[in-house]
Amino acid sequence: MTRTNKPSLVRFRASTLSMLALSLMNFSMIGCQLNDVQESTNQSEQAAADRSLTPAPLGVVAAVRFSLAGGTYIDPLLVTLSTTSSGAKVYYTTDGTSPTVNSILYTNAGIIVNTSTKISAIAVLSGWTNSPVSSATYTISGRLAMPTLSPGPGVYRTAPTVAITGPTGATIYYTLNGSTPTANSIPYLGPVKIPGSATIRAIAVKKGANNSFERTGDYDVLNGTFTDTRDNQSYRYLTIGSQRWMAQNLNYSAVGSCYANSLDTCKKYGRLYTWNQAMNNSASSPTGAKGICPTYWHVPSTSDWITLMQSVGGGTNVGTYLKSASNDWLSYSGVFNLDTFGFSAKPGGGYISAQSKYMNVNKYGYWWTSVESSSTTANHIILAYNTSNATMNFTPKADLNSLRCIHD
Repeated sequence: MTRTNKPSLVRFRASTLSMLALSLMNFSMIGCQLNDVQESTNQSEQAAADRSLTPAPLGVVAAVRFSLAGGTYIDPLLVTLSTTSSGAKVYYTTDGTSPTVNSILYTNAGIIVNTSTKISAIAVLSGWTNSPVSSATYTISGRLAMPTLSPGPGVYRTAPTVAITGPTGATIYYTLNGSTPTANSIPYLGPVKIPGSATIRAIAVKKGANNSFERTGDYDVLNGTFTDTRDNQSYRYLTIGSQRWMAQNLNYSAVGSCYANSLDTCKKYGRLYTWNQAMNNSASSPTGAKGICPTYWHVPSTSDWITLMQSVGGGTNVGTYLKSASNDWLSYSGVFNLDTFGFSAKPGGGYISAQSKYMNVNKYGYWWTSVESSSTTANHIILAYNTSNATMNFTPKADLNSLRCIHD
């Protein structure tokens, strides 16, 4: 029997087709890989081209500067930021995060720091690399709370008694003479009686803590009493129109004399002074002078007296309104002493240097002004028992007259 080779041919062809298909597949994969390489190459070339179109940074923006170095401070701060790079904008944070262009844009108003805070900032300028981050940490140690005043500052018809309170465990120190309070000032032990119109200045002090800020209160008392701290003499005062006058003659005993050298007359009428004594040897002043008046008071000028006379009505009845209504004044027919405003001018008389004797108690009252009329004379005010008017004249500076002070 003759054998046939057809099956082998078929197997050969099938094998050949299989190898051909595999070769085609490999070729296709190589082609894809070549395409991928070409695409990657194209992308790299495009990126390089793009980079060639972007200019290199011109430099780095100067770092942000802080007006105050970080550290511990007692009181709140105002911190300003700046950079030497012209036109740069500053962005900052206060919450501990790193600043970016989306952070707070700084303005020239500054940053108020009233609690412990970390400020971080960068400076940004188009075409430049952002500055490095600058940071500063501020610790605010704080102060004791300020004292409080009760009743509060204001205008009162009679002198109030003021309570001063402060933080628990703190000591309050205060002044009434206009000076700055310190731990060496008057310690607060109880309510303070306002000595006439005055300013209370008070601080709270406690060991281990920072002193409080100063609490200041202006008390304007229309009518009341005050004490001259130089000799503890007390005086009444009153408000007439826009002025505040002592309602008694000065009785400051460091200088001056009592009428006829009688202490009783000093108690009743106040002391008598030469013009130089009243002025404490200061020069003539058309606006008043400190002289020997207590703190916050001064020797009135002629203008001050004229204002007073106008405030009580002026005219020929000024004396009627200003003279005390007591029987201190010698009686005179048709003249009435009403003391309408409480000025209580009394007839203390004076020492007449030209006659070398005390004269006219119960009849006349003489009060110095701060204005001289010559090198040896000065202006004074006269109220008399036998007239309802008030007059102004000049008299030797060596005479002894009363002194009525007016509030500054």
